[in-house]
Amino acid sequence: MARTRALSTVLQFALGALAALWLACMAPAVQAGSVEIRAALAATGHSAAFPADGPVRLVTLPDDWARSWPGHDGTVWYRVQIERIGTPPIGDLQALFVEHVCSNFEVHVNGQLVHSGGRMNLPYAHNCDQPQLVALPTPLLRQGNNQIDLRVAGHALAEVGSRWRAGSLSEMAIGPQSELADRHARLTALRVTTPQALSATLLLMGGFMFVLGFFNRDESHLAYFGALAVAWALIDTRLWLRTLPISHSVAEFLVCTLLGVVTWACLLYTSRCV
Repeated sequence: MARTRALSTVLQFALGALAALWLACMAPAVQAGSVEIRAALAATGHSAAFPADGPVRLVTLPDDWARSWPGHDGTVWYRVQIERIGTPPIGDLQALFVEHVCSNFEVHVNGQLVHSGGRMNLPYAHNCDQPQLVALPTPLLRQGNNQIDLRVAGHALAEVGSRWRAGSLSEMAIGPQSELADRHARLTALRVTTPQALSATLLLMGGFMFVLGFFNRDESHLAYFGALAVAWALIDTRLWLRTLPISHSVAEFLVCTLLGVVTWACLLYTSRCV
């Protein structure tokens, strides 16, 4: 009984610490020199520049395509007009911070391409998990109004297995790069680095447990635990490989299949342990 209570106390402490870490990482930092962007002009189209001569509408950010562009699969352009925010410190740059963009994007400053997240034609590069920090070249910024255009390529909700991987664009912020870098680093650690470390641990541990259970038939349940861990690790493959050598539909099918493998292995493992 004492051991059970001690274990319960340790688990409660660990969960409390994880919850505090989660809240600390997710809480947006107050940046004195940055400007939050919560609205943008938007238009659909596959042109090389913002289609200003076509239908354009004002959208609020975050923009979830499943609500604002239902069934749309392809690209959406976003345009924001902003004044130059003072002068950054010596040796610093102005930067654009995007918390979430899916699946891939390009950034144009006053008509000039300054950043590309990778492949913009099918299959798109997968940047849904990575927060983005894009430096804005000082020579391209004007003293008056500046046009910042984002070309976002994404998939309709019906084409993905999770709403997180559907086309969308979050709120943005523009400010000194040195200030926004801390915010970017926290989110990167939470969304990318930590899951990568966990998936690598699951892959190594799962492979060892699978081999141990496969060759030791008295402990065969360990093989199912190993299969569960390996399949779970493979679900996070896109954290490591943003561009896969297979089509988008095949990648989504494999992710959904691996979820079934995880469930199957979990049921067999628990049944063999009883």
